[in-house]
Amino acid sequence: MASTLCKVLVIDDDASCAEELCLLLSAAGFPAVSEICAADGIRHFLRDPSVRVVVSDIRMPDCDGVRLLDQIRSSGGRGMDATVILVTGQPDLHTTIDALNLGASAMLMKPLDPVEIVSAVSKAVDIQMELIGFDQSRKIS
Repeated sequence: MASTLCKVLVIDDDASCAEELCLLLSAAGFPAVSEICAADGIRHFLRDPSVRVVVSDIRMPDCDGVRLLDQIRSSGGRGMDATVILVTGQPDLHTTIDALNLGASAMLMKPLDPVEIVSAVSKAVDIQMELIGFDQSRKIS
């Protein structure tokens, strides 16, 4: 039941990276879908109410991850509470500060450590399930 309430949206302009991350998250028990540009990611987020966690690359041709995070927050409603994890291969202090000020829950470095990203997503899903009032103790094992 939790999986139908909380989906992970992966946004990365590198389609193979996005797909690999979706496969990893799905294998860990988190339903995940991907988009390969920020514009499609925003549209997907807005039309699919089960997307409550977003994992996005920072550097993308059409929109950087910080701007994407700002657009999610500006959408109101669920966008204000969504958990957003940003990933980058090129860390930048200014970008990190901007992302944290907008409420990014984590900034992870590429190449992603599978344990680290699964742990970050697990924490994000737990937060989201609590926000929507899902009693995890009633989860079917």
